[in-house]
Amino acid sequence: MPKRRVLIQIIINERILFDNASIAHLEDTAMNNTEIQTKLSAELAQVRQRLLDMLADSDQGYHQQLLSQLKDTPPSDWLELTANNLGPEYQILISRLEKLEAALCQIDIGQYGYCCDCEEKIDDERLLTDPATQRCRRCAP
Repeated sequence: MPKRRVLIQIIINERILFDNASIAHLEDTAMNNTEIQTKLSAELAQVRQRLLDMLADSDQGYHQQLLSQLKDTPPSDWLELTANNLGPEYQILISRLEKLEAALCQIDIGQYGYCCDCEEKIDDERLLTDPATQRCRRCAP
């Protein structure tokens, strides 16, 4: 009796994201995603520590107050606290924090490696250059 080929579909919001043609790729990606997740998490920890260090080195009282708040707040909530309350000298760190958290979230929901605008696959070279990238070459600013 011949083996039947089973079509596997993952449906999110009534949209087919993957079929048999990409299941093998997903299995490879799952292993790579673990490595990528580890790297992104490590960089996220470094960015958070750098942010704490910059605040600790500041002479401004408000920065010391924010530092105290951050120490008492789960790191997942830091972006909200810092994005609207720090000046331009912190913008690079805040922007990187945002990209890293978004990439980790994409891994969690199975969307890592897909453009957040057009939902096309982001090429591997682009992801190797910056694993936290959110957009394909066509949609990147």
